[in-house]
Parts: sequence; structure tokens; C-alpha cells
Amino acid sequence: MGQHDINPRDSKQKFSVQTGAKQQFAVKVYKRYLIEVEDLHFHHDSAVLLPDYVPYNSAADPPRDDRITGLGILALCYKHADTHPSRKLLIAGHTDTTGSADYNLGLSRQRSSNLYAVLTGDKDEWVKICCTKHKTRDYQQILKWVAAEWHWDCDPGEVTDEDNAPTRTATRGFQERYNEEWSASLLVDGLVGPRTWGAFFDMYMQGLQELMKTDDAGLATARSKLKFLDDKKKMVGCGEFFP
Repeated sequence: MGQHDINPRDSKQKFSVQTGAKQQFAVKVYKRYLIEVEDLHFHHDSAVLLPDYVPYNSAADPPRDDRITGLGILALCYKHADTHPSRKLLIAGHTDTTGSADYNLGLSRQRSSNLYAVLTGDKDEWVKICCTKHKTRDYQQILKWVAAEWHWDCDPGEVTDEDNAPTRTATRGFQERYNEEWSASLLVDGLVGPRTWGAFFDMYMQGLQELMKTDDAGLATARSKLKFLDDKKKMVGCGEFFP
């Protein structure tokens, strides 16, 4: 009896087998596991992964402790890589259907690249993407997150997507406190440029470490356990199609 192991990619392939004998074909099914970054962790038409989507606008309606955060998804990826060392990752970005197909494909690639950069600790690439494709409401949201998590004086108030006076004041508050805490020398100008985006990245890393109860070395160890499906293509864009 002939034994032939095939997979779904072989469905259109022709097989030449011996006649007059029993042939057995065993189909091996691919198993894929999905860790989803919720749509709310990206603002519309932006490639910036948010650390937490809750707006913190109302003290009377505090965020739920069991909510899924952007940083929580990253921590889950590290945990998954640690507990399942044989499994490999492929980061797939997608969008809604608002723009053209070509535009959405480009945006989805930027989103997957942004997540990959923060997951692997590539600060320069993350800053580059954020500077290229962000909305004002992104850094308003990040400033509110920092204010809520560490009680810094940098809450811009309502997330309006307008670079208004409260947002400039909040940005200056963030820059001043960051300089104090990190012994840095950000220009305190109320503007969110590459160096301030880099400071945001540092806060993401600090938030991750606190969430994972680890330090720089522990986070580096967690990153080292990540394995990707294809070393030449670790992230892809799926446009408006859900991966």
C-alpha cells in the first residue's frame, strides 16, 4: 500500500501513483493560532500602536482592570513564545475599507511594521513609522496614558485630534518630567517630534517591564525567544482583508 502525506498547498498538485495497488493519502492540516490586536489599539488612518485605548476621560467611569491593552498584547506574545517555543510568528496588519485598496495595503504594512518594531525593541524604526503616519489623537492618547499610569502632569484633556493649547501644555509637561526622570535633554517646546516620539517609546518599554514584572535584561530575554515564520518576511500587510 502506498502512503502519501499531503497538505492543503498540494490540493491542485497531480500525483502519479502505481495502479493496481491501494493508495492512502493523509492530509495534514495547518494549525494557526491568532493573537489579535483589537481595532481600538489603532486610531483610524494611523499606524501608531496605542499602549491602551481607554480614553480616561471620566473619573466616574474608570477603565476596567480586565481590559485588553496594546501593551498587554505584546506581553502575551512574549509569554506565548516562552511557553510554546516551537511555534512561529507572522505579524499581519489590516485596515477598514475606508480608503482605496492600494492605500489600505500600504497602511496595513505600516501597522504590522509598527507592531514588529515595538515588539522587537527597534526604537529608531518605531519612531520613523510614528513620524510618518500618525494622528494628533495618537499622542493625546499616549499623554493621557502616561498621566494615568505614572501621575505625570501631562493630561491634555479631551482627545480631540487637534493640536490645541491644552495638548501643547501637556506635551511640555511630559517633556519636562521625562527630562527629570530619564536625565534627558528633550527640548521643552510642546511639539511632538522624533525625540518626543522616542521618549514615548521609552515609556512603552517601562510600561511593558512593569506589566511583565521584569527589567531590561528580562525584556531582552523575552524578545530573544521570539521565532518568526520566515526570517525574510516577519510581517505582512493584508489591506482591508482580515488576516
